Amino acid sequence: DVVNRVLIPFRGGLVVNDHNARFSQKLGVGEFFISRATLNAGKSPVRICSEGACSVLEIPQAALMEFLEKNPREAARFEALIEKTESNLTERELNVVDAYARQAS
Repeated sequence: DVVNRVLIPFRGGLVVNDHNARFSQKLGVGEFFISRATLNAGKSPVRICSEGACSVLEIPQAALMEFLEKNPREAARFEALIEKTESNLTERELNVVDAYARQAS
């Protein structure tokens, strides 16, 4: 799926899962997930689902890009968040592979 928006829950919560169901992360009120794919409308590295009844603020990718272009300080913060997200995904994936390897031996 192509990422073309950011979802921010303001009631209820969301769950972020990778496509192989190797990890899951809950997002509470005011939290959001962002990846590089969000900025370039690329393929999403995750699935985002509601955790029961949920209301979200949806920020379209075009509006987010316009905001970031006008606010370089916030753009730098988003870039730092994206780098952290990518690092965490990689670390989690490596930990899962490690855990499977330990179970197999």
